[in-house]
Amino acid sequence: MLKILLNRLKPQAEKIIAEEQAGFRPGRSTTEQIFNLRILCEKYLQHQQDLCHVFIDFKNAFERVWHAALWATMRHFNINVNLIRMIQNLYEKATRGLATAALAKLKTIWNDRNIALSSKIRLMRSLVMSIFLYACESWTLTTDTERRIQAMEMRCLRKLLSITYRDHISNKEVRNRTRQAIGPHEDLLTTVKRRKLKWYGHITRSTGLANTILQGTVQGGRRRGRPKKRWEDNIPEWTGMTLSAAMRKTERREEWRELVARSSVAPQRSTKTTG
Repeated sequence: MLKILLNRLKPQAEKIIAEEQAGFRPGRSTTEQIFNLRILCEKYLQHQQDLCHVFIDFKNAFERVWHAALWATMRHFNINVNLIRMIQNLYEKATRGLATAALAKLKTIWNDRNIALSSKIRLMRSLVMSIFLYACESWTLTTDTERRIQAMEMRCLRKLLSITYRDHISNKEVRNRTRQAIGPHEDLLTTVKRRKLKWYGHITRSTGLANTILQGTVQGGRRRGRPKKRWEDNIPEWTGMTLSAAMRKTERREEWRELVARSSVAPQRSTKTTG
């Protein structure tokens, strides 16, 4: 039923919705909107210009939305009356689901000695790290950011291995024990770099709003002193290419995929981890 309603509503809605609207639209993502916002902030800060943001809290939007205004808006845009009536019925019959105490359940799993370490690590990577890495494609990585990413990974791994910093076990040994449990695997920092390179290729090949923002310029003078690192500055660091050369390479999709699979064809900037 929901699928039928969606298919009937979508053709009319797509004619109305602006390019900037990405929520619940095919081919769009929240990651793209976060990326757009971060790049705009970077550019305006670099050129000492004011940038205004308006935020709307959509938490519990189902209960808080003004339904009368919603139906009036749909009628204003000439949405089929029968379609509006069916959606109204769905709202009236819908009920809220109960939220799960995921964090508490995970803590129980981490402390359960009957669960294999390999299973815990895989759960950690799929449930915990997926949250940490949300929209990581939009991050501007500095040396400090890279250390924070590595520190986050170490905290999680030490938690699973029941190792505290009082045990004086190095990060290298923690990684060795992890490797013994699940075999060779990609560390968290490499995952972030790979996803960002992949995203860069996607954006530069597209003709949408994200590409316009990335390639766009902002009027105004820069601050004195060393300029703050920009999002795109990571690309030459990791590929060993100029930004223009990297952009041209993204047009050859297969070649860019090979580069991304290697994470970087240039030596990585070393980031020391304590331990």
